[in-house]
Amino acid sequence: MENRSRNEQYLPRTLLMYDNGFRVLFDCSYACWRLPELVRGALAHPNGHAFAGGGFWIERC
Repeated sequence: MENRSRNEQYLPRTLLMYDNGFRVLFDCSYACWRLPELVRGALAHPNGHAFAGGGFWIERC
């Protein structure tokens, strides 16, 4: 086995790079990167762990 990881992030990136008919509503990964304390506070588990999620919401303009 080659121990390869897959990431589907390239699909929405490609769509948004070449089609101006969509806009991003929310990206969990970006929010975690830019606002870590706010996300940690909103999504914290009672045992102290924080979760970021992987949601990415877009809409057609």
